[in-house]
Amino acid sequence: MDILQTKKIKTRKPHQCLTCLRKFEAGTEMITQTIVNNRKIYVIWYCETCDQLTAEFEDSFLDNDNLFQEGCVCETMSGFGVDTPEELLELFNR
Repeated sequence: MDILQTKKIKTRKPHQCLTCLRKFEAGTEMITQTIVNNRKIYVIWYCETCDQLTAEFEDSFLDNDNLFQEGCVCETMSGFGVDTPEELLELFNR
């Protein structure tokens, strides 16, 4: 997998965060990545909290192939008994 571009944008339509699976309305600031995997181009979306979580605590979310899998933050939240990525970030920063 190769990352072609990462940028922060204001969405023009609703999108779902890859890692926490929350849906965000148009007009939300999100992080978008354009990647190439197996010769196909994909665009993935991260909310700002998940972008911060995966950057600061990368080892907590990477799989065996060193990739962030869909819902990885959501799964970690349930393991720690929190309801939002913001609560998880606060817990990890203690």
